[in-house]
Amino acid sequence: MNAVKEQQDILAKLAQLISDNADSGYSTATCVFDFEEDLDGSYAIGEQFAYVVEGREVSTYLVDPDREVSLLVPKLHKLMKEHTGGSWSEMTLTLASDGQLKTEFKYPDAS
Repeated sequence: MNAVKEQQDILAKLAQLISDNADSGYSTATCVFDFEEDLDGSYAIGEQFAYVVEGREVSTYLVDPDREVSLLVPKLHKLMKEHTGGSWSEMTLTLASDGQLKTEFKYPDAS
């Protein structure tokens, strides 16, 4: 499997997890994943999850019983870093009720 396809598959799995955690009838669901990697190769992942239903924002925890986030986020980070050389520190995924997924990545300052 090529790197771009593998990245798309990971994003689709994360989108499904987001959708599964939002109440039915949501208009958008957003999860912000923070990724911090240490020099020794260890990493920390944080997340903030919210969705909008009937015009009201609901902030809650992302329920992840299979711990997919702890596997998928570092894998996506590694693939993207190998593919582009960039090392993002934050990824925002916004899922619309029609299934469209928007991604946004923040990269630490290079200074």
